[in-house]
Amino acid sequence: MKQTLKWLAIIMSIFLIGVFLEETIDSSKSNISESLEETFEVISELFSVFVALSIFGITWYAYTKSRDRHSLFLGATFLITGFLILFHLLSYPFMPDFITPNSAHKSGIFFIESRIILAVLILASVFVQKDSRPELINKRVMVLFIIAIVSVFMVSVFFHNDSLFAAYRLDIYSTETVDLLFVITIFILVACYLYAKRAKETGQNNLNLLIYGSLMILFSNLVYFFYEFSGHFLIITGFFYFYLGLYKSSVELPYEKLAIAEEKLRIGAENKYRNLFDNANDAIITTDIQDCVTSWNRSAEKLFGWEAQEVMGKKLSELFLLGQSASGIETVHIHETGNRIFVSLTISQLMDSNGKLTGLSFIIHDITERKKAEDLVIKSKEFTETVINSMNDSISVIDVNNFRIIDANSVFLDNYGMKKEEVIGKTCHEIFHNCTKPCAPSDEICPLIETLNTGKNSTSEHMHNKGGEKRYFEVSTSPILDENGKVVSVIYISRDITERKKAEKIIEDSLHEKETLLREIHHRVKNNMQIISSLLLLQSENIIDQKYLDIFNDSNNRILSMSLIHEKLYQSENLAQINIQEYINDLVSNLMSSYGGKGNAELELNVDNIPLNINYAVPCGLILNELITNSIKYAFPKDRHGKIKIVFQKMDGNLIHFSVSDDGIGIPRNMDIRNTKSLGMHLITMLAENQLHGEIILNRERGTEFQINFKGE
Repeated sequence: MKQTLKWLAIIMSIFLIGVFLEETIDSSKSNISESLEETFEVISELFSVFVALSIFGITWYAYTKSRDRHSLFLGATFLITGFLILFHLLSYPFMPDFITPNSAHKSGIFFIESRIILAVLILASVFVQKDSRPELINKRVMVLFIIAIVSVFMVSVFFHNDSLFAAYRLDIYSTETVDLLFVITIFILVACYLYAKRAKETGQNNLNLLIYGSLMILFSNLVYFFYEFSGHFLIITGFFYFYLGLYKSSVELPYEKLAIAEEKLRIGAENKYRNLFDNANDAIITTDIQDCVTSWNRSAEKLFGWEAQEVMGKKLSELFLLGQSASGIETVHIHETGNRIFVSLTISQLMDSNGKLTGLSFIIHDITERKKAEDLVIKSKEFTETVINSMNDSISVIDVNNFRIIDANSVFLDNYGMKKEEVIGKTCHEIFHNCTKPCAPSDEICPLIETLNTGKNSTSEHMHNKGGEKRYFEVSTSPILDENGKVVSVIYISRDITERKKAEKIIEDSLHEKETLLREIHHRVKNNMQIISSLLLLQSENIIDQKYLDIFNDSNNRILSMSLIHEKLYQSENLAQINIQEYINDLVSNLMSSYGGKGNAELELNVDNIPLNINYAVPCGLILNELITNSIKYAFPKDRHGKIKIVFQKMDGNLIHFSVSDDGIGIPRNMDIRNTKSLGMHLITMLAENQLHGEIILNRERGTEFQINFKGE
């Protein structure tokens, strides 16, 4: 309220001063008074132009730092208005002709144009924020905007008689002038309302100055045609209020913010320095040139035991520097308790702004723990060397860049009969292989080269002649990597395995003898069964009764099925397992040959390559022999044709499934396979359930299908 009353008082004072001056000059009724009035008008108009250009100047040059697009837009507004006021001044009748003949009408057109464009752009500026539309409101676009607007109004200089306002009397207080001033007034009042609303929402106090300036321009327009001096004074004052408002937003406010930011940075830097000083892990001490302590941080208190207030102003040399023992930058100091402290000391000169020495700064880093760690490393190294030297294996470390030995244990030295200083620096191939090139003999693999190439551990066996005796060594290498994962050296471990190789040779020879013996046993068992088979065949030649002849043939086939297993065993590599696929193919081939006269069936085999040991192979062979024989003999009577299908597969969970099926006449429904006088059926159930510990499933839906499932090895 107080501010508003102050503003009203300024308006009234300026208005009354203008009225007084104008009335005083008019009352003199002389040529001098008329000339004085013209001079005063020219000065007033020029001052308005000067203030308008000043507004543009501060907003234009402050924009680089403030980036305030609202101020830039208003600066362009007042530059355009300043040009139009200048055109208005140059068009006065008493002034020299401005391009075209001057007149009061021409001058009035420029006056109304300046007021209209000012009102419109002030209203438009309300909607421009500090960061609005950078692609449209920037220096380049504003220059083009100013040139375009001024150019448009310059046209009225040449064609003012044909312009929009040519038919109206705008140099006097006419009806047309009143209408235009009414529109201008509405624009300015709306702008003032919106600026007041924006100032309330954002708290920007500088907007109040723009409101006061706008209202003064409004009053200037209303009184101009009655009191020109008052109109001039009021618009100059209104422009000045705009100048103050834009100066605050474009210059004063940004620099205030900058000053506040700098102050915050300075305080922050001081606090940060104080923080770093007080909380540094190293003791930091400063002295003046008289060696008196001027600062003593918390780490110094902790390291030396004296608190800051105890040492401030005292000579540093009296506290702990006298009697020190130093080695380079590492020194030994005494704690308040008398304990020795190992420290690393850095001394710096403190200079004033003129480069004059004012004191010294001591940064003291406690290295007591590091010294203890170094002692531990030395002891650890000695312990590691002791452990390595106590091992029975020959150990050396080889640099992969030049294959030179950089370390070796005592076993290595003893094996080669050399001293450590004789080994270090020599190449591995020079000592191991007695050659000059970094390569192993052609029949051996160099584990060092493999580790270098792969970056992984490598193991191999080597044979060397040592004193005319063959000695075998197991060599293993492990990489030592740098921080980038590159192999820089290799640990080379060699173990004498000559005795182990001799023992392995004895075991290998013994195993070979046992394999030969076992193979011979299987061969002889097979031969013996073949003899029994041959005897049965010879005996069957004298049998006339078909019933007994079939019994002999069935027994012969059973013997041959077992003989075939032993044949496969001594032909196999490991003598313990047979390939069931090969066995079934040969078994089926033998049976089809044996019953060739009765076989009217087509065979279909679906047999996986499954290895079986003799404990499973013999019962499986006998069961298959019985089932295939039954299908061939009984499934297809009277030359009936059909199919016999044999399946042998390994299922999940180490389960083995095999089946024999035919699409012949099938087994009678009333026949119980577990309660029958048939030797073949009795063998099938006994072998499947008692030896294989499996289950039998009989399917009579389509012919006959025997399914047997059992657990493998």
